[in-house]
This record gives sequence, C-alpha cells and structure tokens, in this order.
Amino acid sequence: MLALQDLEQNSGELLALWIPRWPAQGMSESVFADEIEALCERFTSRLWLAWERHLHPQDDERLDLMQRLSRRYNLPLLAAGDVHYHVRERQRLQDVMACVRARCSLHDARAPLFPNGERHLRNLANLQRFYPPELLHETLSVAERCTFDFSQIQYSYPHELVPQGLDAGQHLRNLTEAGIRWRWPKGIPEKPRRDIEKELKLIEELKVRAKNRIGQRQPAEPSWNPPGYMRNVIEAVRVEVT
Repeated sequence: MLALQDLEQNSGELLALWIPRWPAQGMSESVFADEIEALCERFTSRLWLAWERHLHPQDDERLDLMQRLSRRYNLPLLAAGDVHYHVRERQRLQDVMACVRARCSLHDARAPLFPNGERHLRNLANLQRFYPPELLHETLSVAERCTFDFSQIQYSYPHELVPQGLDAGQHLRNLTEAGIRWRWPKGIPEKPRRDIEKELKLIEELKVRAKNRIGQRQPAEPSWNPPGYMRNVIEAVRVEVT
C-alpha cells in the first residue's frame, strides 16, 4: 500500500481516483479536506473522486457529500465498483480468501467480510440503474486514457556483474554446449540438438534471461540479494539419467 510520500516523485503520468474511507460516525466535508487537498497538490488535473455504491443504508447521504466535495474542489466525480468477484455467487469464496489472508475463521468477529454481495461485475443495464449517467460518462473518459498493455513491459533487474566479455545468453550457450559434450562425448544426436536449440530460442524470446534497464543481462556469477531480489544468477543443474 502506498503512502502520500511515495507519490512525491515519478507520478507525472499517473491518474488518481480518490475513494473515501467512510467514518463510522459523522460525514462532513472537513473530515476529508486534508487528504483531498494533499492529492490535489500532487495530481492537479489527474485526480477524480470515485463513488462506490454497494446498497449501504447511507448511499444517498454519501453521494450527496461526494457531489459537494466535487463542487468544492472542482474535481470530476465518477462511478466505481470496488469489484472483488465476477458474479454475486462468488462472494462466499471471497469471504474464505479474506479470512485466509487475515488468518482467522469465517465466524471470527474480526473477520474482514463485506456486509453484502454487491461487489461483483455488472452489465450495462444494471450500471445505468445504479449510477447517475454523468458519473458513468466520467468513468468512460478515464478508461479511455488508460492505454497500458502488458506488451509494454519486460523483466527488469538491477545492475549486475556479468562474466568478462560475455552476456548471460552467451554464457548459457557455453554451459549448454559443455553439458552436451559431457552427455554425448561422441556427438549429439539430431533430435536432442533440435530440442535444445528450440529451448534456447524460447528462453531468448520469453526473455527468461532477464536484463536491467541499461540492457545488461542476468549474470552467470551468483549475486546474493541485490536490492531485495534475492539470489540472481543463471542456474546450471547437472542431471544424470541411469
């Protein structure tokens, strides 16, 4: 979980949705003022207020407060769902997983369970019945700005030392060839060679041999726990088949 100080730097492209943590008692604008003002300083035009509706007895009062905050800080208000499962029937599984995480039983008074089964995906018709149209429109506006795709990322490791004159791929190839000579001293048969070349190509394509942001490959020499990454090295394992 991030704290506000974590957002001091490198938040220039982030979009922020503020979701209130509703107090047990009292519901005034002043309760949330410090938090919203701190976010406004960091996100300016990239901040939205998000209203989640879960059929709480105070839904109307909460929406009214969110609308007042929206006007007070000149921030757009959108609809959000806090979705935890795809259909209502999966709430029981969600309850079990929440208790496993909290290390308590379903019957424990401290169990972090939701009061109802409303945190599921909804079709468009239900969303239109649930939320004011202007909030749904603003949600779509934010969604259109979210263009991230998993193809944009790859494994990224911190700076590591690599064998002199080699990168991790070259060293992996050398280790493989050494293993081939040990396993087949009279020459490797065609099928194992084909399979090995296929695996090496797959490793390269999937970037299993990770590289860092400056293009250096994962090392062949062990480096223990570089900035929290634990043991970082290509692992060579000799297997004897009898």
